[in-house]
Amino acid sequence: MQLSQSIPFVLALGLLIGCQSTDNKYNAKPTKIDDGLLTYASAEARADVTAARTNFAVAEDELAGARLRLTEAKKRREVAIGMRSVAREQVEVAEATAKSLDTDLTVEGDAMSTEQALAELDIADERIAVHDREIELRQQQVELRDAEVNLARAKVNLAKANAVANIDRPIADEINVAAFESAVRSAETDVQVARTRVEAADNEFVRMQDQFDGDLATLKDMREEMMDK
Repeated sequence: MQLSQSIPFVLALGLLIGCQSTDNKYNAKPTKIDDGLLTYASAEARADVTAARTNFAVAEDELAGARLRLTEAKKRREVAIGMRSVAREQVEVAEATAKSLDTDLTVEGDAMSTEQALAELDIADERIAVHDREIELRQQQVELRDAEVNLARAKVNLAKANAVANIDRPIADEINVAAFESAVRSAETDVQVARTRVEAADNEFVRMQDQFDGDLATLKDMREEMMDK
């Protein structure tokens, strides 16, 4: 190969190697940093690490709270299932009463009793559906809080990396700060995705709750009419 022909090849090869080196720098997995190295970091850097750890602890507390709310939502659904069982029994009793009169021309009071029992069953089914949407919302909130914990952890590691990268020790040259920054950006993306899912689940829950409240108000009107007769 002539020299004039080899120069473009060498330049292209050098560019390729440089790009791969940059990619490796940002895609490399962050290494674990020994907390003991923080002793050599500046007071300001150690303060940054402490602040990041405080935020991490807060994120863990919020995750625990989200998990508790999910558990409570599941318990409320179990109560609603029990209420539906009662409503089904009421329908069976009302229908049996109507049949015992041996006619479809039951008196108005009996007909309304059956109608109300069916309405009670419908609202019981609807109540469970609302609880299902709430559980979905609470589950998405747990996943959001979990993503926030991961982000907080990544920020702790980044703060430690920044602190150790500036110390006057040979180990400082081995700290790939870019990899830790990349981990934070990835965690931030996960949080944004989780937050979008929470918003969608919340909108659906509010929609079903509003519909349930309207149907429940109608049922209450029916109950009052029955009591007036």
